[in-house]
Amino acid sequence: MPPEPRDARRTAVSAEERGLLTDSPVMGANARDDRRTSAGRQRILRERRQQRPPGGWRGWSWIIVAVAGAVLLVLVLWLLRTRVPATFPPPAEGIEAYRRLAIRAGALTYAAPDGRHLAVETHLLPDQPTPEERMRALIEALLEGPTTALLDPWPEGASLLDLFLSEDGTVYVNMSGSVRARLAPGDYTEWLLLASLTCTLCENFPAVSGVRLLIDGESQGPLRRMMPLEWTYVPALFAEVR
Repeated sequence: MPPEPRDARRTAVSAEERGLLTDSPVMGANARDDRRTSAGRQRILRERRQQRPPGGWRGWSWIIVAVAGAVLLVLVLWLLRTRVPATFPPPAEGIEAYRRLAIRAGALTYAAPDGRHLAVETHLLPDQPTPEERMRALIEALLEGPTTALLDPWPEGASLLDLFLSEDGTVYVNMSGSVRARLAPGDYTEWLLLASLTCTLCENFPAVSGVRLLIDGESQGPLRRMMPLEWTYVPALFAEVR
């Protein structure tokens, strides 16, 4: 059979087939003769495709996919372990947790800008679990002073030492000696200070019936010159300055 034209052979053979048809050191004369015909080339291609081991990236693709999947799984597990704690803290104790987060409005009594009357500021304070602790927080906020143009009757350095609520509703408030030592002169200053303390506690706690002031644990003598510490003060005593 005469050989096919050279141009027909070039166009009929792909690059992959041309590689399979390339001479090898073990190729015999018969194989080289078969390349000259179409039927011979097809037979050679079939034999070499069956004998050729899988190679290139296609033969390793499933291994690459498996390794990548394993690496991704390990990465996800590591991220979850670092972001999620091994154990979670126990739940907070119901109402106690709520009180630590709750906010309570407190009406703090100070002197009006004219210095002759009382005025009220509303402050937001963290709630506390017991009435005594709420009273303590209220008085400490009162001692910090007003945030508006109201006048502060409390002297600088005044601090709360102790506080006790009796069964009859009387609150005993023990203040530091600086309240007496640094109080501004004037009888009306004593009046405004006791009005500030009494009205603040009684208006925020309806169960409070009166207030007793102690200075460094003492409850005898005047606060400074006029207001006696032996008295139990109630809001009605200060009605004329409200």
